[in-house]
Amino acid sequence: MSKTQELEARVAELERENARLFNELQQSNREVSEALERQTAVAAVLQTISRSAFDVDAVLNELAEQANALVHADLTSISRVIDGRITWPVTVPVDTPEAAALAGMEYGLDAEIPATWALRARRPFFGTVSPG
Repeated sequence: MSKTQELEARVAELERENARLFNELQQSNREVSEALERQTAVAAVLQTISRSAFDVDAVLNELAEQANALVHADLTSISRVIDGRITWPVTVPVDTPEAAALAGMEYGLDAEIPATWALRARRPFFGTVSPG
């Protein structure tokens, strides 16, 4: 093998290694950014709790807003069960037709809708709740 061919092979090897290292760095940067985003959201919720320890609605609103931002959702809602009835007192963003519909909805826990199935199973619900 000539010196030129050896140098070309070495350059190709270095280019592959640089590409691999660049991809690893990009992945690491994404992971650090996601971790920072989560920590910032947790800090915002904890700050709201410390300011509004007895204002449950303020804390739930902050929690829903941060969760909505973290998962880049169109809508996030927190349900509440009182006396066997499920309501959605917190929905963000608040200025949507879906939020307005959820604000007036109430179901018994025995209703056969996905949200109540999840609640009865003590699982989170990810999906759509439609008035009806």
